[in-house]
Amino acid sequence: MIKAFRHKGLDAFFRTGSKAGIQPRHAGKLRVLLTTLDSAKRPDDMNRQAGSCTP
Repeated sequence: MIKAFRHKGLDAFFRTGSKAGIQPRHAGKLRVLLTTLDSAKRPDDMNRQAGSCTP
C-alpha cells in the first residue's frame, strides 16, 4: 500500500495519470510498478505479484 510520495511528479502520475512530472517513456513501467506496490500488503507480496520489480 502506497501512503505517500516524496516526488510530486510520481504522486500526480499515480493519482491522475498526468505525465507532466515524469519521463513519458517510463509511464508504462511506472504504472505496473506503482500498481503492484499499491496492491502489496507486505514486502513478500512483491515477489509473488511482480516476479521481479527491477525496472
